Amino acid sequence: MHPQTMYNGPAPNYVELELQIVPFLAATLYKLFGINVIFGRLIVLAFSLGTIVTIAYFARWLFDSSASGLIASFFYAVFPGSIYYGRTFMPDTAMVFFLTAALFATAKYLTGERLSPRRLAYATGLLTLAYLAKPVSVLALVPVVALIVARYIARRPAPVWQISVLLVLPLLVLWLYDRRVASYAEWHWASGITQLHVLPAMRAAFTGTSAFIAKLGQLRVVFGLLRATMLGSLGFLLSVAAFIALPWTGARSKTLLGGWLAGALAYAYVVVTVERVDYYLYPFLPLCALAIGGALGRAAAAVWSADVAPAARASVTRRSQPYAS
Repeated sequence: MHPQTMYNGPAPNYVELELQIVPFLAATLYKLFGINVIFGRLIVLAFSLGTIVTIAYFARWLFDSSASGLIASFFYAVFPGSIYYGRTFMPDTAMVFFLTAALFATAKYLTGERLSPRRLAYATGLLTLAYLAKPVSVLALVPVVALIVARYIARRPAPVWQISVLLVLPLLVLWLYDRRVASYAEWHWASGITQLHVLPAMRAAFTGTSAFIAKLGQLRVVFGLLRATMLGSLGFLLSVAAFIALPWTGARSKTLLGGWLAGALAYAYVVVTVERVDYYLYPFLPLCALAIGGALGRAAAAVWSADVAPAARASVTRRSQPYAS
């Protein structure tokens, strides 16, 4: 509860930061085995592997396809950003794990016939951990709200108290934590960046045409970062194609993927165009992996079930047999 740095200013150097999940786990291992940076990397690797497994189950459920699950988890594992930041001693990989798991649990909860209190507890708890791991994951509000609206449009029962818990409780916990840390922090990191950089850029963009166009140009630079260092050229092109093909992938909830994409794009436009750091785009990676898994899984199923496939397979089998003398 007291994030602290080792800068040269007067002690105690408390900083306004996210809940220190990864440093706390590493510090605990330091006390048991001695200080070694390998423990921090192993913790991050564990969260990275956990995200790969979560995406496999997520895609299998979302597209009702084991092939989609394997394809999605494979692409997430080999994205350049996953490989690099999946082993760096930073909180972002833990945030992405909790964000992915939270949206998986929330989607299963909100698309069910009945809203189970147990599933509500899972979804709410994971959303809370995601928000605390790094406030970037608050972008999950967009797909969550989209799922809720879709449920009401479909006229499916949704108790108000459950929806209120899902939306309000994680944000309340985040706000309480942030207020506590901010009360004794000497360096106000998140709020300082927001007030000094993010909000002025947004005001300028929405009050002047030239600033708005300039910010769109910066968004193009951000997409360049996403392609170059996080997804790779092939991953970026496959992601674009997968989102174009989304209406035909047979996803259990296109609303989830569309809302997640909208939230990530809004976050990129508001924040990443100001703070142009590639790992700020980390939340795109599980989303793109899911979209690619759904599209390629659907394509593989179409090829496999095509009428020509049995004849082609039989032809290959016959040609592989040795000729009789």
